[in-house]
Amino acid sequence: MEMSKQHDFMNREISWLAFNDRILDNAQSPAIPLLERTKFLKITQANLDEWYMIRVASLIREVQAGDFNPDKSGLAPNTQLNQVRKLVKRQLKRQNKIWLKIKGDLANHKINLLDYQKLSVEQRKFADNYFLTTVSPLIEVELLPKDIPWPEMENGAMYFVSEMISAQDPSKHIFSHFKLPPLNRLLVLPEQSNCFILLEQIIKAHFKELIQAKFKGRFIAQKIYLYRILKDMDIRSLPKESKNTEQAVEIALEKRASAPVIFLAVDSSMPRKTLKTLTEVLDVNPLNTFHINGDWDYNFIDQLCQSIVNAPANLHFQKRSPHHESDLEGTEIFAKIQNHDYLLHHPYDSYDGVVNFFAQAAIDPTVKEIYVTIYRTSHDSPIVKSLADAAKHGKKVNVLIEVKARFDEEHNIKVADYLRGIGINVYTSFPDLKIHCKMALVVRDDKSTIAHLATGNYNEATAKGYTDFSFFTARLKYAKDIKRIFQYINGKKKLPNKLNKLYIAPNMLRSKLEHEIKKTIKKAQDGENCEIWIKCNSLSDYKLIKNLYDASSKGVKVHLLIRGLTTAVPQLPGVSTNLHIHSIVGRLLEHSRVYIFISEKNYKCYLSSADVMPRNFDRRIETLFPIEDPDLKERILNIFERMWNDRVQSYTKHANGTYMKRINNKNATKIVPIQEQFLIEAEKKEN
Repeated sequence: MEMSKQHDFMNREISWLAFNDRILDNAQSPAIPLLERTKFLKITQANLDEWYMIRVASLIREVQAGDFNPDKSGLAPNTQLNQVRKLVKRQLKRQNKIWLKIKGDLANHKINLLDYQKLSVEQRKFADNYFLTTVSPLIEVELLPKDIPWPEMENGAMYFVSEMISAQDPSKHIFSHFKLPPLNRLLVLPEQSNCFILLEQIIKAHFKELIQAKFKGRFIAQKIYLYRILKDMDIRSLPKESKNTEQAVEIALEKRASAPVIFLAVDSSMPRKTLKTLTEVLDVNPLNTFHINGDWDYNFIDQLCQSIVNAPANLHFQKRSPHHESDLEGTEIFAKIQNHDYLLHHPYDSYDGVVNFFAQAAIDPTVKEIYVTIYRTSHDSPIVKSLADAAKHGKKVNVLIEVKARFDEEHNIKVADYLRGIGINVYTSFPDLKIHCKMALVVRDDKSTIAHLATGNYNEATAKGYTDFSFFTARLKYAKDIKRIFQYINGKKKLPNKLNKLYIAPNMLRSKLEHEIKKTIKKAQDGENCEIWIKCNSLSDYKLIKNLYDASSKGVKVHLLIRGLTTAVPQLPGVSTNLHIHSIVGRLLEHSRVYIFISEKNYKCYLSSADVMPRNFDRRIETLFPIEDPDLKERILNIFERMWNDRVQSYTKHANGTYMKRINNKNATKIVPIQEQFLIEAEKKEN
C-alpha cells in the first residue's frame, strides 16, 4: 500500500486500509492466543463493513456526481475508488487465507468446524433433523423478480440465490432467493465436544428438497450460492422538513432501508450469468462485487468462542484484574476529589470510579444538580440508571444525548425518550454539529462543584477494552467552563469564544493547537530542544499536519502515536525530516487523545475528546483540557514515552506510506508488549 512519492500526503482511504491490515496481522500472529486471533479477524470484517458503508459510499457518490477533483494525495475520486476496490479484494483474500490457517490450528486442538460431508452418521442425523424441525420452517423462498423492494433486503444480511429449472420445461431457467434464517450461525454438534457446523452448510446440503417443498415440485433446484449486500448507510444531511434534530434523525433512519446497494459479496463459484442477474436485480455496479472463497461473514466468531468446552487457557489472553482507586469508589468520592485532582487510565484503572461518581451523585443529599453528555453508552448502562435515580431523588438532571452517533442513533433516541419521560432535562444536538465531548458536572448545596472530563465515552462495557483517560477535579474554573458549554447546548447562550481552562471545537480547538505548535517552533528557533507528542486515533487534518511539518522542518522533534489512519507522511526530506509516526494495534484499542508540547523549561499537557480530523475540529463540539497537576502530567508523559518505545505491538510508518512492525513475530513472544506490561503492573498494584 505505497503512496505516490510526489505528494506530501497519503490518501485517507488507503491509509485506513493499511490500518485494517495491521489488525489482520494480529489475526495471523503466532504471538497472539489462537481464539483471540479469531476475534481480530471478526474485527477486521466489522471495520471493513462500516468503512465501506460510509467512506466508500461517499466516494461512489462523488464519482456518480462527476467529481474529478483530486485530494491532497493527488488522487481523484475515481482513481481512489479503483485503488480501494483492488485493496479490498486483496484484504478479503487475506482474511480467508488467515481463517483457513486458524481453522486448521483449531482442529489441532480438537476444535472442529466441519463441512457437512465430513459429519459422522450421528452428527448428520442431528443436522438433518435440525434442518427439518427448526431451519426449514423459518425460510421463505421467493422467485427473484426484476425489482426487489429495498426494505426486504436487509443491510449486512446473508442471502441465498438458487438456480432452478421448470419441472415442465427444463429449458426455462428461473432464480429464487431467500434470507439466511434468524438463527445462530453456528450449530453445536453432538457425539463429541467442540464440533460445530455453520448453518449455511446445512442449508446447502438440503436446498434441493427445500426448493422442491416450497414450490410443490414446480421447479427443480440446480445450484445454490450465498450472497451478502451492504448499503449506503451514511446520513449526509438531515431532512429540512423536520422540526428538530431527533425527528430528523428518525426520518433519515427510515430512509436507510431504501438506500442503494454499494457492495455485493458472492460465492466465488457463482457463474457469470447468475451474478449478472443478481447485479441487475440489486442495481449494484458489477465493479462493486467481490468473490469470496470458503467461510465468510465472521459474525459467528463470538458464539464459537463461547461454545467451546474446556478450552485450554493458552488459547485466550490471560485475564488481568484492574487497579481500583479506592478514593473514587467509596461514599467520600467528592470529598476526596476536593482535596486534589485524580487521573484514571482505563482499563488498567477500573472504570468503577466513574460509575461510582454518578451513583454517589444520585444519592448524596448535598448534590442538587448534575450535567452530563452522552455520545455512546451501553444498552444496560448503570450511568443512565444513576441519572434516573438522581431524578427520583429530586435532583435536577441535565443530559445532552447525541442522537447522531453513527449506528447508535436508535439506541440514543430510546435513551432520550426514557430519561425525558421521567422528568430529566434532555437536550439533543444541532442538525449540523455533533456533540462529541465527554464531560460531567456535579453541583452541590455549598456551591462546590466536581467535574469529570474524559477522552472516551460514558460506556463501562467498552471501557474494558478501550484505553482512555478519566480526569476528576474540583477546580472551579473547569466547572464554570463546563456549565458555560451546557448553556450553549441548551440554547441559553451563544457559542463561547473564550473559556477559563477548556478549549472547544469548532471555534477554539484548532487555533489553540496551532498556537501551541507555533510557540514550540519559536522556542526551538531560540535554541531550546523542543518536542511535540500527539496520541490519537486518526490524523488527517491537512492544516494541522502542515503546522506539524513546519515544526519538523524547524528542528522540533514530532512524535505521532496514531492507532488508525494518518495522511501525514514521516521523514520526507525538507518536509517532515523530524516527524515520526508509530502505531500500536494490540489486545486493547488505543482510544485516548493526548497533546503534549515540550521545551527545555517546561511542558504543557492536554487531554481531549478530539482526533486530528476536519470533522472533529470543524463539525463537532469537542473539548481540549489541560492537566496541570505536576504528578499527573508526569504520569501521562511516562505512559506516552513507554508506549512510544514499545517494540512488540508497535509499527513504524515510512515515507512511502508502508507500515513495518518494529520487531518480527519470532522475537515477539520473548518480549512483553506495552499493553500487557501496563495490565501486569495494574494487577500488582491492586494486590
